[in-house]
Order: sequence, then structure tokens, then C-alpha cells
Amino acid sequence: MNWEMIGSIGEITAAMGVILSLLYVGRQLKHSNTMARSSFRQGLGSQATHWAMSIASSPSLAEAVAKVHFEDLEREDATGPERMHIAYAMVGLIGQIFYAFEHWKEGILTDEQFTELYSPRNAILSKPYLASVWPYLSPGYPENFNKWFEQYFGLGER
Repeated sequence: MNWEMIGSIGEITAAMGVILSLLYVGRQLKHSNTMARSSFRQGLGSQATHWAMSIASSPSLAEAVAKVHFEDLEREDATGPERMHIAYAMVGLIGQIFYAFEHWKEGILTDEQFTELYSPRNAILSKPYLASVWPYLSPGYPENFNKWFEQYFGLGER
């Protein structure tokens, strides 16, 4: 065996090592992305649970949400405290949607996962009340989110 053959065997071995290393790093990246997505979805689920528990633990908020949901309460028909309860509930919910929207754009959430969490058919989000509070809340969000939000929830169809 000469030195050329030994050198060739070394190069082949090194090339195989590089390929195996790249495969290993690719697998670790895939696992890391899966864990990040899972963690993000769990966080969104926790936020949604917290939002629901806030309604459940506050009789006055629960009553205001029930009126909006079951009676199609327009903003003008609500009492001052009811308007404030619903407005703050909307601020929290739209904040969650904005956070999810940013991650959806980055590909962390799939279309199906996003729609599962924030369907335009969501009872609170589909009521006229959202259209009445949105003009007050929209200035706090970027223009690309506002356009998407209005289209997604049909707010431009008023």
C-alpha cells in the first residue's frame, strides 16, 4: 500500500464523517424545531385557558360575554362596565391572535393549527361587537396585521 492510497482512504473517511455530521445536525435541527412549535402551541393553549378562566372567575365579565354571545349586544346597548369588560377581553384575545399571527407568518404554526386556534367562526370574534371595538384597538398593531385581521374576520364587509 502506498501513500497515495492511504491519503485517498483518509479523504473518503473524512468525507463520510462530514456527511454523517451534517445528517446529525439536520436531525437535531428538526427535533429542535418540533420542540419549539410544541412549546409555542402549549403557550397559546395556556393563554386561551387563562382567558377562559378569567371569564369563568368573573361573574360580571361572564355576564357581559354571555350578552355579546347570546344576545348580539351592540356596543351602544351595553352598560359602561360591560363595555369595559368586553373591551379588555378583546384586547387580550386580539393580542393572542397577533402573537400567533407573527409565528404563523414565520412558519412555526401551520395554517391548520392557526385556524384551529383562531377560527373566524369563533363566537366572540364573529359578533358585531368586534367590528365596533376594532377601530379603537387597530392603531396598536402593525398595518400588515390590521389588513390581514380585517380580511380574516370579515371586518371590511360592514
